[in-house]
Amino acid sequence: MGHTSETVWPWYSRVSPASWWLKRHVDKGRAEVNFSEWATFPDRRKSRKLQEVCEQVEKGEMPPLSYTLVHPDAKVSDADRRLGCDWANAGRAKLPPPPPRRSPDGDAARLWYTRPVTSSPDIWDVRAFVYERFAETARAPTLTDVAARFSIATDAAAAIFAELDRQHAFFLEPGTTTIRIANPFSAVPTDFVVRARGRDYYANCAWDALGIPAALDADAEIAAACAATGEPLPLRIERGRLVGIDAVAHFVVPFDAWYDDMVFT
Repeated sequence: MGHTSETVWPWYSRVSPASWWLKRHVDKGRAEVNFSEWATFPDRRKSRKLQEVCEQVEKGEMPPLSYTLVHPDAKVSDADRRLGCDWANAGRAKLPPPPPRRSPDGDAARLWYTRPVTSSPDIWDVRAFVYERFAETARAPTLTDVAARFSIATDAAAAIFAELDRQHAFFLEPGTTTIRIANPFSAVPTDFVVRARGRDYYANCAWDALGIPAALDADAEIAAACAATGEPLPLRIERGRLVGIDAVAHFVVPFDAWYDDMVFT
C-alpha cells in the first residue's frame, strides 16, 4: 500500500525504470496521507483527508488510472465506492466537530468551513486526466481541455505539459504543446489500429497495440502488419489473452535508446 510506511514492494520495484515510476507514486501517496502517522494528525486534518477519500473514490480518481493500468484487478465497482465512502464518512462522524473559523473579512456573524485551495493541480493528476480522456474518447485532450478541467490558465497548463514531457510521462510534438504519445496510446494515426469498446484507438507499435486492451481491460481486435513484409497480422485479445496467432514482436531499437527518438522507436 502506498499510503503507509509499510509498503510491500513488488519484484519490479527493483528494476528500472519501473522502480523510478513506482517510487514516485509511493512518495506522492505518502505525502498526501500516510496512515502510519494517522494518530499524529490534528482532528481537522483527519476530517479533511477522510472527506477527500470519499470525493476521490466517488469521482473514480482512486485508485488512479496509472495504477489500474498496471494492476487491472485493483479496479473498484460502484459497490466498492459506496463502501469506501461509508467508511470515510463513519470515520469523520467519530471525530469531534472542528471549531468554527471566521470569514476573512472579520464578520463574526459568518462562520465558514473550507478546504485548502491548491493554486495549481499536481502534474500527475493532469497526466491521469490525459489517460482518462484517451481511454474515453480515443483522442488526446488539448491544452484548452486541461485548462478547463483544472480551472487554470492555459499558460499554467502548458508549463505542466512541458514538465510531463521532460519526465517522459508523455510526449509532445516537438516545439508544441500538442500531445503525440501517451504510451500505449498514439494521438495520430498509425499502422496499428485497436478496435475496442466500440472505438478505434491508435497504438504506437505492436507492443503498444497489446497494451491498449490491457489498459482498457477490454477485448479487442487489432489490425497490424509485419514491418518486414507488409503481411497483415490481425490479432485478437479475448479475456486478456492473445488468441488465434503465433507471432513475435521484434524490437529494433534497444531499450536504453528508446527515448532518443520516440517517434522512430
